Amino acid sequence: MKQGTIDKPVRISDRNPRNVFTHALLKPAPEDYGITFVSPYGGAHAHIDNAVEKTFGVSLRGGNGKVVVRVVEHWLAALYALDIDNLRIELSSDMPPIFDGSVVKLITALKGRVVRQDKERPVKNPHWTGRDRFGFYSRGGPDRLTAAPAQDFALAGVFNHPKAPFAGTQAYTWDGRLESFETDLAPARTNVLLNRFTKIPFLAAAALGLHNLNESTSLISYGNRWENESRYGGDEPVRHFVLDRIGALALLPYRLRCHLTFERTGHSFDIEALRALHSEISW
Repeated sequence: MKQGTIDKPVRISDRNPRNVFTHALLKPAPEDYGITFVSPYGGAHAHIDNAVEKTFGVSLRGGNGKVVVRVVEHWLAALYALDIDNLRIELSSDMPPIFDGSVVKLITALKGRVVRQDKERPVKNPHWTGRDRFGFYSRGGPDRLTAAPAQDFALAGVFNHPKAPFAGTQAYTWDGRLESFETDLAPARTNVLLNRFTKIPFLAAAALGLHNLNESTSLISYGNRWENESRYGGDEPVRHFVLDRIGALALLPYRLRCHLTFERTGHSFDIEALRALHSEISW
């Protein structure tokens, strides 16, 4: 497939995770430009080498090595699903708008604006000498990323949090199509696991830097029930889990043709695992 950008600038405004009203100006970019965020603190290219986990999300370091933009994974997932490869995003704060915890508004704003460019997008079919798949595992824990060679793309997520046993084990596989992203993943809101310090929603919001926690998240309590019933079905946690993993995958400078499985991973693990995957791919 050819690389993609948007046909003309698009303005989007909403509150960011710190409840600060933020303006975003999205500008078309030339081939091989990639996705670049520009905040008042500097610019950062969305690349796995620049990624770090900060503020409960994926942040990006600029040329000075300091974090200049935070919580970008939702936006990167939406751009990945829309097949937008090249874009300049100018922000009025260090975080893009989070909307209602989902990316429906972002998809709606950009879906009709995507245009194809002349140059082909880089795509890799990874394989590993002497083994049938790549595996990266947490030390002493169940978190893992596996990747198996394939002729198509699929990303599977497994959500099974030990402090939310009532949610059970949830699984979802994204086939890479925009249609399934729109219906299943884009509406899935952020999940928040309440603990003894954040049992009251407004205190949880203050602790996590989120605005209007009841409306913008799918809350999970330490007890035996949902603290806030999911608007989109009981498997909303795993669908948002997969959305976050797509955002992490978008940090690679190419698309993969393989089958990926993320099990119980977090942002920090994703970054570490994808760096290892990136270094091990045989071209």
